[in-house]
Amino acid sequence: MATVDEVEKALTNVIDPELGLDFVELGLIYG
Repeated sequence: MATVDEVEKALTNVIDPELGLDFVELGLIYG
């Protein structure tokens, strides 16, 4: 099972195509 850190690290690679920012930078992921 993935840890919280692993999931957060993976989501930093998911870029919003319109804004060019990742989900973590946009504040969509927090914990």
